[in-house]
Amino acid sequence: MAPIFRPSFLLATSMLAFSGLADAGKKKKKQKKGAEAPIGWHQEEGWVHDCYFPPDVAAMEGRSQKDATIAGVDELLTQWRGERSDGIEFQANVIDEVEVIILSQPSKGVSLLVENLEQCKKSASGQGSEAWHAWLRGCPAALTAGECHHPLDYTVFNWLEVGMTWQEPRMVCPGDRIKVVASAKDRFRVSESGPWINVDGDPDRPTVGMDGYPCKLDGCFEGMLVLRYVTESGTELIFPAGSHFVYDVPENGTISYMINDATFYDNIWYQSGGLMDKASIEISPAD
Repeated sequence: MAPIFRPSFLLATSMLAFSGLADAGKKKKKQKKGAEAPIGWHQEEGWVHDCYFPPDVAAMEGRSQKDATIAGVDELLTQWRGERSDGIEFQANVIDEVEVIILSQPSKGVSLLVENLEQCKKSASGQGSEAWHAWLRGCPAALTAGECHHPLDYTVFNWLEVGMTWQEPRMVCPGDRIKVVASAKDRFRVSESGPWINVDGDPDRPTVGMDGYPCKLDGCFEGMLVLRYVTESGTELIFPAGSHFVYDVPENGTISYMINDATFYDNIWYQSGGLMDKASIEISPAD
């Protein structure tokens, strides 16, 4: 006997099929909503220009991260330089600075790619590119914050001038250990009636707390060679150096030197038989 199909069975089957299609539709909708973020140039609805969506370079390691970062920054450069004809173009000198930093230290481009996308999204959604431009102008300083590219890893040789204030400023970096050596055999005086002294100064004339003298610490003497260290934030420290001094640099800054005196018009070198003394100064990395 042939099987009998009842309407109730057909109805149940149809409802089950419809339910399956509905579930499939729901699943498809969920997948679309949770789709992966785009990678590359992309423009969302309502945007006035494209933005570059970088891959997740932070999750990469080694050479893969380096190559992906540099490739991503290369894409940004095309927009920053106005090559995408989308109305975006920034200052060439700032772009060049950022490019040099990233090429030398690709790891710094990881955060740059993410931050640029956020700035680009704001611009693309109609908020203008002024904030984006301001962010880019600040990038060179932000990317190199705390770094020092001028370590004192070389030797500087000069002659001391007794009639000048701070001389021969040199940039120094954290970790630099500098040594200052000055000739003690050459003599000069800092007043018409004063004694002939050398870079160790007049031991009978301490300048502790005396106005007008750059070095007022214990151990400072009139006519002594003194060293000034100025940090990037503007903090100034002055040390009695004399004929030999070693200093460990704590942060980025500049060093310079002079003799410890309040006036300079009457300072002269000792001269005998046509020969005039002149003290040499050598600044070098300490061993």
